[in-house]
Amino acid sequence: YSTVTKVCPGALIGLGAIDETKFRRGVGPGERLVLVGKGVRVRPRMTVFNVHGFVDGALAFETTVTGLPIGRLEDL
Repeated sequence: YSTVTKVCPGALIGLGAIDETKFRRGVGPGERLVLVGKGVRVRPRMTVFNVHGFVDGALAFETTVTGLPIGRLEDL
């Protein structure tokens, strides 16, 4: 996402936090988990997304994910 939108050009985005998580059902081996995210706050120093996970069209979980730039991939 950050590559396409050029929010953090050249930066690798790392996991900063997971908040407000609610699990609705389990996800078993062989099941396909589809993640859908919507940018709530997208800035160069921090991104926040609402994320929903679906299995067979049913909501499996919902959460808020915070991403932080952790440096350039070439430098790590």
